[in-house]
Amino acid sequence: MISIKKIDLSQAILTNLVKIQQSEKLTDIKIITGEDKTVFSFHKLVLALRSTYFLNYFEKYEFQDQSPAEIYCKQIETETFRYLHNFFYTGMCDVNIHNGVKLMKQCYMLQIVDLKEQIADYLSQNLTDDNVAGFLNASLRYKE
Repeated sequence: MISIKKIDLSQAILTNLVKIQQSEKLTDIKIITGEDKTVFSFHKLVLALRSTYFLNYFEKYEFQDQSPAEIYCKQIETETFRYLHNFFYTGMCDVNIHNGVKLMKQCYMLQIVDLKEQIADYLSQNLTDDNVAGFLNASLRYKE
């Protein structure tokens, strides 16, 4: 008999998840954003794991025969959501002083707490005379 030690699958799962996301295989929901109605294909499980908003949304349909195949989010800016789409699958997000406040707003709305906190830390470390008023305003609007 052989005793198998606990195998860390986290890296393998993440790598395969990115491959599945890139191929759009097995996606079961589409998020449509912005005025231009850009479509992002997702796996509900990924959305639910990353966003409390989506977790609560999908739980409403847990005992129903059918849940929506699309969610139209007109108030979500498409370019900003591209960063979140990448984050949902890879855990990485390119944040800078130009997109940070917009990303924080989306994180606040979609209840993506871990990313929102990291963006807040980044913005607070990159304050300048030119951006302090805008960052302060955003921090007051999107703090929990």
